[in-house]
Amino acid sequence: EALFRMGLFNDVAHHHERMLRWMDAAIESHPGHVLAWNLRSKVMENQGRLQEALQGYEQVLRLAPENSVAAARRQGLLDHQAVYIMPAESWMQEGAADVLCQVAEDFPAELPDWQENFL
Repeated sequence: EALFRMGLFNDVAHHHERMLRWMDAAIESHPGHVLAWNLRSKVMENQGRLQEALQGYEQVLRLAPENSVAAARRQGLLDHQAVYIMPAESWMQEGAADVLCQVAEDFPAELPDWQENFL
C-alpha cells in the first residue's frame, strides 16, 4: 500500500514518470491492486501510450469486472482505435467512408453568423 501511496503522491504532483515507476512497483508487489492498475492506465492514456493503457484497463476488468470507470475508458480507447487507427480499407468495408463523404457534402459551405462566432 505504501508503494501505491507514493505513486498517488507523484500523480498529484504531476510527476508522471515517477508515478508510473511507483505504480509498477505496487503492481509487482500486489498484482491484484485495482486502483494501481487503473491509475497507471490513466497516465498511459494521457501520455498517448494507448495500447498499454488498453491492456491496463483490460487487466482492471479481469480483476474487477464491475469497474465502470475502466469499462468506460476501455470502450473509449476501442472507439478511438476504430476511428483513428484502423486502416482506411476497413473503413471502406464497413461503409464508414460513405457516411463521412455524405456528411461532408451536406455540410453548409458558409456558416450562419452565430456559428462563425461560436467556432
